Amino acid sequence: MLAVEGRTIKEIDRLAMEEYGIPGIVLMEQAAMRVVEFMQKYIPMTSQSICVIVGKGNNGGDGMAVYRHLRNLGYHVQIIFVYPDHEYKGDALTQYHMIQRMGLLDECVIDCTRKKEVIECFEESDILVDALYGTGFAGRMPKDIWDLISAYNDSVATKIAIDIPSGLDANTGLGETVLSSDFTITLGAVKIGLFLDQEKRAGQIYLGDIGLPSRLLSRFSSRYEVLIREDVLGFVAKRKAYLHKGSCGKILVVGGKKGLTGAIYLAAEGAVRSGAGLVSCLVPEDINEILEQKLTEAMTIPVSTEMGYLTDRQAERLVKEAMERDVLVMGPGLGRDPGTLGLIEAVMNGLSLPSVMDADALFHLANIPTDRLRKKDNWVLTPHEGEAARLLGKEVGWIKEHRQETMVALYERYGGVILLKGSRTLIYDGKHLAINTTGNPGMATGGSGDVLSGMIGALLGQGLDGFSAAKVGAYLHGLAGDLAAGEWSEEAMKAGDITQTIAKAFLALKDTWKQHTYLNKMV
Repeated sequence: MLAVEGRTIKEIDRLAMEEYGIPGIVLMEQAAMRVVEFMQKYIPMTSQSICVIVGKGNNGGDGMAVYRHLRNLGYHVQIIFVYPDHEYKGDALTQYHMIQRMGLLDECVIDCTRKKEVIECFEESDILVDALYGTGFAGRMPKDIWDLISAYNDSVATKIAIDIPSGLDANTGLGETVLSSDFTITLGAVKIGLFLDQEKRAGQIYLGDIGLPSRLLSRFSSRYEVLIREDVLGFVAKRKAYLHKGSCGKILVVGGKKGLTGAIYLAAEGAVRSGAGLVSCLVPEDINEILEQKLTEAMTIPVSTEMGYLTDRQAERLVKEAMERDVLVMGPGLGRDPGTLGLIEAVMNGLSLPSVMDADALFHLANIPTDRLRKKDNWVLTPHEGEAARLLGKEVGWIKEHRQETMVALYERYGGVILLKGSRTLIYDGKHLAINTTGNPGMATGGSGDVLSGMIGALLGQGLDGFSAAKVGAYLHGLAGDLAAGEWSEEAMKAGDITQTIAKAFLALKDTWKQHTYLNKMV
């Protein structure tokens, strides 16, 4: 599903009003109705106490309309006007006048100048609706506003954000003063900042149709793609009856040394479980017996080494074996011994087959001088933030705050497809940025990334291009992780559990289900 920046949706709204003659107040009413409908359909409303927090802009106008509709429906609703009425303008002022003329400025209005009343409302309400700031907000909330409103995050009430959690940057997903939500009903089009936020402060995200013309939306092509089931399903086609193991991808996984056998084992299992026809592991002979016992479906190719790890002396053998296969996965358990650097250079310069570079391969790649570096169009690099920092010579803190810039810089330096792992995994091919929506904190465990590298390698072997393989691999990997967490819990799950649920992820992906008619659940 395509997503847009906050600045783009403002332009879309403007054109809807100017070119199509749709009054802003109509869009505002549609937005409010989507929120009310969501609440009635998905939130227990009987005998619930509701509090709506509104600002002075259009987002506040949406909130005022929600308050009005809920009052008309007979719900017990209070409203907090964070700004005085003389600061309202445009459609937000119209909404305020409607409330005023309907006699709804009564005992349900909370005086925002009395912090105690605001905090009591947060503590006593069962449902909180955030309509303070919208997509035009960036930076930090004013100190006096944050001091008044920050207790919102301490409430145990069900929290619902209209369009975007207040304080969250709709373009970058950053924000230090943010009202976190359990649910966000984003309106008209998906805002990219909701999915760039690694803290996932938007909670579960729903898209509400407010009547923007489809012809207008189609004019705004986006480089952003938020991965949902429908985006991925088309790449996982039903297998042809005449397929055999040789036509489903021959994968060579290279890595492993004493003490690091688990990494290459997990990568191989990830490849086997993701549909690869034949998986072979090129490893130092010292660990071959261990892997022979651990691996059943994958084969091993033991090579003699002087020091117990792979170096440039094994480069010729590696290239020979790789030439007989369709895809190379390199790095899991490879080790960081200096002698291995030459092996990475030999692969980079001597092989043209699609490759996945992960883990220790990225460590060595970062040590290759720029004048000896060769970009490759057909490889996928899968760094986490620490590895990305090393590849670019940056601090990890910088990477965390500049994830989009990191993707561009890595692509310009190395080419191919860049997959930056994290709470929101990003995939970039130089033109388009895809954001994964699956996965959970339980996947922050050793070996999880090795499973992913094997999965991407298997998908490459089945004919997917690098960008598609990385997207599908990330989505299925996260989905398998979600299924594993459901079975073993986020705290107790391990990387091996992810390999055990890959099959269930494929089944879940292919299972049919209907989306809501007016609200599409995103995550």
